[in-house]
Amino acid sequence: MNKIFRILPLLLLSAILFAKDKFTVSGNVITAEGDGIKKAKVILMDSGGKKVKDGKSKKDGAFELKKVDPGTYTLQADDKTQWTPLFDGKSTKGWEPRAKVESFEAVEGELHLTSKVNVWVVSDLQMGDFVAELEVKIPQENSGFNSGLGFRLIGDKGKPKGYQCEIDRAKPAGVYGIGMGGWLFPKSKEQTSTYQKASKGLFNPEEWNHFRVEAKGSRIRTWLNGKPIAELEHKQSLKGRFGIQHHGKGGTVKFRNLRVKELK
Repeated sequence: MNKIFRILPLLLLSAILFAKDKFTVSGNVITAEGDGIKKAKVILMDSGGKKVKDGKSKKDGAFELKKVDPGTYTLQADDKTQWTPLFDGKSTKGWEPRAKVESFEAVEGELHLTSKVNVWVVSDLQMGDFVAELEVKIPQENSGFNSGLGFRLIGDKGKPKGYQCEIDRAKPAGVYGIGMGGWLFPKSKEQTSTYQKASKGLFNPEEWNHFRVEAKGSRIRTWLNGKPIAELEHKQSLKGRFGIQHHGKGGTVKFRNLRVKELK
């Protein structure tokens, strides 16, 4: 069994650099509570997901990556806690479609899902308290395309019940209760206003977008491209499977870098 540390790292930062000179990229790797993480591995990746530079954070979580060329990058930081891949990078092992799909396959380190009907593809792995991350790229031909990352899903056949981190243009990183009454966040007018301010301009429908979900006890939180979005309390389902969704009407949704870490 992987050794799990009692720490909740904030794993994603974004840096967009536009200039002619080289830059020093600096920042802090911190827990959800704001504490610095010592010796976290910091990786600077280009828009294609290729590593450009790496380094380690200092005692207070601070890091510096020097002599970086201008461009668009993603910063990812890992502490020593072990992650469990939800996708092995080469097959669909560990995943089961719950309805007929046009195709579900592994393609060059990505999971590709194409369907004309609403379908959930559900994992064998079950977990209660966790942090999950993935990157998603939605199809361009359907402006109303809808997908999601399901978690704490229950039910062995057909459409599961549980929670969904929304993946679409309208409410990215919102939380939907599948078989639990619909939208859980945003729900009220106040929440909707807060959500709109937090998520404005973050989702890029033409690029890969990074989603993160943390569920511990009844507390559920989501992040979109490194920014906190949803936070709510709900305890109707406290353990279950993970899932990826295609809402139908064609097009291929792509997933990569799916991983999960159990929280103790």
